[in-house]
Amino acid sequence: MRYSFDTSAFIVPHRNWIPMDLIPSFWQIIDDLIQAGAIVASEEVYREIVQVDDALKQWVKERRNLFIDVDEVQQQHVEDIVNMFPNWVDYAAQRNVADPFVIALAIQYGLIVVSFERGGSRNKPSIPFVCNEFNVEHLLYTDFVRQTGWRA
Repeated sequence: MRYSFDTSAFIVPHRNWIPMDLIPSFWQIIDDLIQAGAIVASEEVYREIVQVDDALKQWVKERRNLFIDVDEVQQQHVEDIVNMFPNWVDYAAQRNVADPFVIALAIQYGLIVVSFERGGSRNKPSIPFVCNEFNVEHLLYTDFVRQTGWRA
């Protein structure tokens, strides 16, 4: 299986759940999956992560191969997503900017989207809701961890 990680799939574990210095074995599994090409992310995810100067910023900078540049195919998928959900992305507030790119990447390469988001609706879109509308599989992060077989 291959996965398109949302920004939250990096930030939430690092900052709130599994800090790199406390549970390095978990981050080694993530790194192994990245090196195997099983985890990828949009360049837009990278842009969101590096806004904060912390250990995660340095970690992703050392793994630039993880991030896929936006090409014309992805851009077309992003346009389709934004046209269907025009109020989802708030560019002025820098809210949800990477989300359509995460899904576009999954559409393009047949990936499973991984995030911490739940629910959503047409009036209040979220990654799982939009994935469903575009027939893209979505996994909560905890389900992704179960699939890796990692145990503390």
